[in-house]
Amino acid sequence: MEPLRNGRFTVRRREPSAVIGEVATAEEAVRLLAELLPTGCEPAITDSEAERA
Repeated sequence: MEPLRNGRFTVRRREPSAVIGEVATAEEAVRLLAELLPTGCEPAITDSEAERA
């Protein structure tokens, strides 16, 4: 998700890099990303347990 100067947001795919869409609000961007998650997707944790404490 990338904020634009006009207040909108661009949602991009990381690999391969591509624009998925442009939306008016951050909430819409998050909703769009959530809709693209695969069915049954489990939470992803990118930090260690020590970093969360």
